[in-house]
Amino acid sequence: MQKTVVSVELVCSKCRQRVMKLIATVEGITSIVLDPAKNTVTVIGEADPVRIIKKVRKFRKSAVIVSIGPSKEEKKEEKKDEKKEEKKDEKKDGKTDALTHAHKVCHRCDAENLPSPERIAAIKTALSVAASVAASVVLFRSTVSDLIPDAVYHRLRNLTNRLLSQLTVVVEEFDGLATNQMFEAVNIYLGSKLTSSAQRIKVHKPVKENQLAVTIDKNQEFHDSYKGVKFKWVLISSRNDIPVSNSKRNSAIERSEIRHFELTLNSKHRNMVLSSYLPYILHMAKTIKEEKKTVKLHTIDYNGTDYWSSINLNHPATFDSVAMEPEMKRELLEDLHLFIGRKEYYKRVGKAWKRGYLLYGPPGTGKSTLIAAMANYLKFDIYDLDLREVQCNSDLRRLLIGTGSRSILVIEDIDCSVELQNREADDESAKSVEDEKGNFSSKVTLSGLLNFIDGLWSSCGDERIVICTTNHKERLDPALLRPGRMDVHIHMSYCSFGGFKILAANYLRIQNHSLFEDIENLLQKVNATPAEVAGELMKSADADNALQGLLKFLQRKHAETLQQC
Repeated sequence: MQKTVVSVELVCSKCRQRVMKLIATVEGITSIVLDPAKNTVTVIGEADPVRIIKKVRKFRKSAVIVSIGPSKEEKKEEKKDEKKEEKKDEKKDGKTDALTHAHKVCHRCDAENLPSPERIAAIKTALSVAASVAASVVLFRSTVSDLIPDAVYHRLRNLTNRLLSQLTVVVEEFDGLATNQMFEAVNIYLGSKLTSSAQRIKVHKPVKENQLAVTIDKNQEFHDSYKGVKFKWVLISSRNDIPVSNSKRNSAIERSEIRHFELTLNSKHRNMVLSSYLPYILHMAKTIKEEKKTVKLHTIDYNGTDYWSSINLNHPATFDSVAMEPEMKRELLEDLHLFIGRKEYYKRVGKAWKRGYLLYGPPGTGKSTLIAAMANYLKFDIYDLDLREVQCNSDLRRLLIGTGSRSILVIEDIDCSVELQNREADDESAKSVEDEKGNFSSKVTLSGLLNFIDGLWSSCGDERIVICTTNHKERLDPALLRPGRMDVHIHMSYCSFGGFKILAANYLRIQNHSLFEDIENLLQKVNATPAEVAGELMKSADADNALQGLLKFLQRKHAETLQQC
């Protein structure tokens, strides 16, 4: 093997790297050793030294060939000399300059790496701009610290930090063509919390409602707090000149403005707003709406919305004014309270959230009055279902779908509303009947009525009460009376002495009288309905005269009873 040592005259680390790459292309070379301390490249292998020299000379003519192929003894001598020279240099300079040599660059390589004049100009411009900005920042900070008080400065800084971390939640008024329930809930909720300090409020009276509705006006801010967190609400309104097409009615709904609420908060409360605050607003709005709700009485109207039309229920009946036994009244109130508070229970047991009541007894015993008292107490709308107006079972289902949740569905005198067919009757014979004029009209069957009360369609809606009344309970099919359809049976009987005392307190405003004992004895002997007793008490505003008239009425009924016996 031959050894070739090449020495470069100009000490340049980059030149040495390039020489090594050139030599590496020569065949027969097994290793190349770089010695930065001596600025040499040592080539070991069987390569032709002439080829190596040509490669080096082609790259740098100034490259000096130190030696070619020395023996092993010469290597040892050379190493000894090198060590002696290194020791001398260390004593003379105090340290080796091998590292310095390793990083020296020749002028040619340095010139090749210099940036272009355009690059240099761009760098100078960037440095100049950076220096100007830095100087401006320093000047601005010093000016702010001198002119603005510390308290104001810190408030501005906190405000900036809050703005950078704010989140805005948008609640639009419409979701396509449908009203956004969240927007309506926010409107009701904020309206209920407006204080006297509000500068602008909006007031309107909803159709068929008795109370005014107060809401926040557009572009007005409202600050609310929930669980210690502060929120800011703003109602934004913008003009809209584009009609919204309604494909159902083939017309255009002109919305003169588009409204939406903007809720501003710190972004760290995002999850709390979505999972807790907004559901809380929905719940509160529902509660507020129910408190201000005007109870309505709905009747069948095939030309109306969902087959129903309504008027306000102005019936003044309350549980205090219903003439029934106090114990029976207490049990009914407890049952109603238990029902309206068991939403999760009905869901857990897999039953529709509804309850059925059967009110039975002779006419004039207060069945309709009790229904009105229940509606006023619960704030439930009443849907008066007259089966004689229903043409077929399909219409019965449509009427059920049209009823709202939190409502009372009433079927009065169910035993004589229609001639209900037996469920085992032939389907074809139950489809229609022919009237006196030869016209055919569909009928509601018992099977259809039972499915209506307790079938799959009965689950369309929550918190619904079904009340059936009858004067003759014995005429009803037992399938209609079972639990799940008619859960509670209430016997509305003739007037008792307890019922009379309630009527006397309501009509005459008295709690006791000398004639009460005689009236009590007669009520135990005769059958007088609460309606008959109330009619006698209304004949005079004077308590003595009214009670005397009632006493004579009861005595006459007792005499008639004795004659019949």
